[in-house]
Amino acid sequence: MIKWLSKKFIPDENRIAVEVAFDKLWQAMASPTEMLLVATNETQGGTRTLYIRVPDNVADKFPDFDEIAVNQVPKEAELLVGHYGEFRKLFKI
Repeated sequence: MIKWLSKKFIPDENRIAVEVAFDKLWQAMASPTEMLLVATNETQGGTRTLYIRVPDNVADKFPDFDEIAVNQVPKEAELLVGHYGEFRKLFKI
């Protein structure tokens, strides 16, 4: 089963550490198609929300993230880590 997780980062938080950890996990798992890390930027306040799509057996690797329903994932986002083809299937570009 696939889960979506999200977390909003304020500018001073270390979201880069999350991006690096996700990328390492993705590579260690042989770059599975279903795993994606995407982001959106808020127009006010400089916050950035990261959205992670992972198999449920690795969701616990991101304990600070909240599980969300698929309909809570934005329609437009920036791909940070994952397969571009899968990203194109799920998001407007």
